[in-house]
Amino acid sequence: MAKRLLREPLLHFALLGAALFGAYRLVAPKGSDAAAVVVSSGQIVAMAEQFRGTWQRPPTREELQQLIDARVRDEVLYREGVALGLDRDDPVVRNRVKQRVELLTEEALTAEPTDAELQAYMDAHREKFERPGAVSFEQIYFDPARHGAAIEAEARRAREVLQGGGTIRGDATMLPPRMDEALPIDVQTAFGAAFAEAVRGLAVGAWSAPVKSAFGCHLVRVTRRTKARSPTLAEARDAVLREWSRARTAEAKEQLYESLRARYTVVVAPIPETLPATASTGAPR
Repeated sequence: MAKRLLREPLLHFALLGAALFGAYRLVAPKGSDAAAVVVSSGQIVAMAEQFRGTWQRPPTREELQQLIDARVRDEVLYREGVALGLDRDDPVVRNRVKQRVELLTEEALTAEPTDAELQAYMDAHREKFERPGAVSFEQIYFDPARHGAAIEAEARRAREVLQGGGTIRGDATMLPPRMDEALPIDVQTAFGAAFAEAVRGLAVGAWSAPVKSAFGCHLVRVTRRTKARSPTLAEARDAVLREWSRARTAEAKEQLYESLRARYTVVVAPIPETLPATASTGAPR
């Protein structure tokens, strides 16, 4: 029981938060307003102008609010890093300190999940791990350089021959004459997206109407198709573990940030109803 408790991420989270808070209380000047994070009107205008310069359009209010939130987040993480002394002897202070605080969060909250936890995550996100159905087919190629504008008409005549039990060789090509148990991405890689999408809708056993691709025209006969299926945990364990870890880390980092941010008085000036049409020459205040 004790060993299990020591491996519990939430315990690590609580200890890390307490350590950060204690370090901050030791270095923060008493009676000062060091816990205030202020985003001024000048800074907001500067953010909007920088966005405009990058994207050649003004930001929406939602985008501007996201920029403000990101600035507050950076400032909170930077100050917490300084409180821990992570800024010493580092030539790229601000970004490095922020990154190192986040790295500490990840390391403190790293824990090996149980199979039950992985199975629960997999069940809740089946669409991420579903294995697509495979298709087996053969195709006969018609070269547009040889047939020109009559290519589809000639392909339709060839189809009639095939349906009557005859044989058609088609034109020479480097494209595969058949694919077996091919996944959608395999078909797309070989023939292109339009061809792969058309093959998805073909019935099994019959020669299709002419199917176009970037290479020309094709007659296609699907010989076998398998349905998409959900793998077992054993089959997809590596992928599930990777996604579980990514989601757990993102959630833990957000929880830690929110707990740190709550210690600060965040002061953000109102977003102006209208923003300058051109960049200002003065520095933000």
